[in-house]
Amino acid sequence: MIRQPLQSKPGAKFAYANMGYILAGTMLERVSGKTWEELIVERVFNPLGLKSAGLGPQSTLGRVDAPLGHVPLPDGMLKPMLAGPYGDNPEVLGPAGTAHLSVLDLATWAAWNASEGKRGPSLVRPETLRKLHTKVIDMPSKPDAPVGTPSSGSYGLGWVTVTPPFAHEPFLFHGGSNQLNVAYIMLQPQRDFGIVMMTNVGGKKADEAMIALGEELYRRFFPAH
Repeated sequence: MIRQPLQSKPGAKFAYANMGYILAGTMLERVSGKTWEELIVERVFNPLGLKSAGLGPQSTLGRVDAPLGHVPLPDGMLKPMLAGPYGDNPEVLGPAGTAHLSVLDLATWAAWNASEGKRGPSLVRPETLRKLHTKVIDMPSKPDAPVGTPSSGSYGLGWVTVTPPFAHEPFLFHGGSNQLNVAYIMLQPQRDFGIVMMTNVGGKKADEAMIALGEELYRRFFPAH
């Protein structure tokens, strides 16, 4: 039972919280009788054929068999982080962000979302997917937003609606960082178009580089008028 009172009435104010996703994962576990990890593999990874997808650090414990996440140090150097207790978010944050996958598999996930249910597999009903993509509330401007989090826009059920300076039309956006990696996914379902980007280093410079790369990729398909 959650005893902490709500900060505001539902739908009245934006406040991002990983705890909401953790609670949603717990609800799914209670209803299904399976762990969240089992569910995401069974319901998402396997049907989409995301063979590189996994949970926790992207490398195997005791091995360097995948690109390691890096911590930016004050002197400008980067510290690689092996799999282990400090190689990713704590396991309890699973539903809020412990999945990893290759850039090609992330593109597969983006393409499925960008089609809004027009292409298989049928993971959810098309109307459910459209509901996930629909904005619920405007976000207050926050210039100092953490890496992976937009500084403005409108929030839906996991997706931000935002129009970057270089775009003609808004994108559905989701970004995230465990401070060691950064991943961005940007969608325009009306065009069946998406961009995915990732880097194995955290921090503000990585965030700035991803934004610049996003503009370059967008211009290749939609040149400026």
